[in-house]
Amino acid sequence: MTAFARIDRAAGTITLSKGAWSGTFDISQLPDQLNLYRGLRDRKNGAYAASYRDTVKELERVEKALEARPV
Repeated sequence: MTAFARIDRAAGTITLSKGAWSGTFDISQLPDQLNLYRGLRDRKNGAYAASYRDTVKELERVEKALEARPV
């Protein structure tokens, strides 16, 4: 299942969706969210990488978009 993240610059939030699940967090929390999902992806020598790889890639895409055009 592919993850998708949407930036809401007016609200200062990012909504991350994957399948039926979605969650919204403040843009300022992006580094913490990336650390969380990277940790989940890498735990137990990558045993869960397939579950979290798309989420990490999508959050990294959002990080680059925000670096290119800051809030």
